Amino acid sequence: MYQSKYASDILRKFNMQECNLAKTPIETAMMLEKDGNEEALSATMYRGIVRSLRYLCSTRSDLAFSAGLISRYMKNPIVSHLLAAKRIMRYVKGTLNWGKLFPTQKDDKNAKLIRYSDAD
Repeated sequence: MYQSKYASDILRKFNMQECNLAKTPIETAMMLEKDGNEEALSATMYRGIVRSLRYLCSTRSDLAFSAGLISRYMKNPIVSHLLAAKRIMRYVKGTLNWGKLFPTQKDDKNAKLIRYSDAD
């Protein structure tokens, strides 16, 4: 399962199809502030990016932490939040064909999909 078409559409929608690639979705010691002294952004555009990345997390668990991190700042986004979201998009561009692989078994009738969830 992979969503390379959807990921490409996200990059095109937010004008990131020609961006440079990033090797990691977020910087190692990145600290985002809720209310910094930076310029406020359009919350509508920022929320669109975050929603798109959160949807992509269903097949890309490597994005879950970073998408969750930028989700905390949807109410009043500032420039540093947008830069973090754009870095995730640059990472997505470099990993367009990544997804989840479910290997087949010799006897497909006995194949099971098991999932776990933590309610906390």
